[in-house]
Amino acid sequence: MMEIAVLSGKGGTGKTTLVSSYALLAENAVLVDCDVDAPNLDLILHSKLVKTGVFMSGKKAKVIDADCKDCEYCVKLCRFGAIRKISTASGGRTIAISEDRCEGCGVCARACPAEAIELVDNKSGDWYLSEIDHGMMVHALLEPGEGNSGKLVSFIREKAREIAKEEGYETIIIDGPPGIGCPVIASLAGADVVVLVAEPTLSGLSDLRRITELISRFRIRCFITINRHDINPTISQRIESEAEKIGVRSIGNIPYDEHIVRRIASGENVMTGPGGEGALAIRSTWRNLMRSIGQSGGSEEVE
Repeated sequence: MMEIAVLSGKGGTGKTTLVSSYALLAENAVLVDCDVDAPNLDLILHSKLVKTGVFMSGKKAKVIDADCKDCEYCVKLCRFGAIRKISTASGGRTIAISEDRCEGCGVCARACPAEAIELVDNKSGDWYLSEIDHGMMVHALLEPGEGNSGKLVSFIREKAREIAKEEGYETIIIDGPPGIGCPVIASLAGADVVVLVAEPTLSGLSDLRRITELISRFRIRCFITINRHDINPTISQRIESEAEKIGVRSIGNIPYDEHIVRRIASGENVMTGPGGEGALAIRSTWRNLMRSIGQSGGSEEVE
């Protein structure tokens, strides 16, 4: 089984567009949308939902009303301001804990003299299994304000592996989140190959340096493609030159193409319908990637 992670140093480079295209070109793959804060891969792939599940992670404090003595000791202890005394409908006062502010540290539960606070499992998000053309997709959505994005990414990646083994899929393609934070590391760990999608801008160059430094620590084979490379040939050349110096090989670049813009704007996959120059270039990057990792039985030469 081959796990291919598609990453970028920043958002808006065209990473999801590339992944959705690779989904059709692979023909036999499980996709994982690891951008659990703002997933959007299903918008292009028009997936059919077949299963949902709840992701539980961490703890939250909860008051046991029958045991609470309203002493307010917990209110004074909570450094996050999550516990306060509120008025009830009957005109009385009671202790309440805000789920949004509670960090689940457990100090209130340990210190409560009446043992009237308990820690309960916390729902951090939802995960989904969907059917797509030529495969399956695992995706998820983190609850607003939750900080367990890396754990949720690791969870759905493991789900993807289970499905691939059960159903006989040979490839897992990971649509990673932008940046270099915890969910990116969770998307990267254990992958066999990384494809970086860069854009020819100074910010794109700066963020590319950060993401390649991160990837180098995992010692994973890495390739690069520059999307819309022809809008700034000078920066594109700088990116290719820097990538080559650190051993990141190009699998070909993708030109700016109005066909791609129109397909994405209409919510359609770039590789469906009449193809333009950009679609041909994407197909070429996939073919070059497969050759470079020895998946097609061809040589290591890149077109």
